[in-house]
Amino acid sequence: MECLLFIFEKSTGDYSMGIMSKMANAQKTYWVSEGMSETEIKTTVVLAKIYAKIERCRINMGFTQKEFVDYIDYYKSSGMRTFF
Repeated sequence: MECLLFIFEKSTGDYSMGIMSKMANAQKTYWVSEGMSETEIKTTVVLAKIYAKIERCRINMGFTQKEFVDYIDYYKSSGMRTFF
């Protein structure tokens, strides 16, 4: 499975190249997923998507990470099952 990670080209000493230009010229790499089974890769992708949804929710609510944890703990302790 192709990993969605890119590495930047080695520096040529020209630091004026912007991030978008670097990304456009980056080479794909698979080192992150080397040694991982197909199932492990799929699980990692699913967990990353779940994390991204939770993080987006936290940001949309205007909470810091600490405030969000406190918010979740409040609802868990009150017996409510859903808080999103």
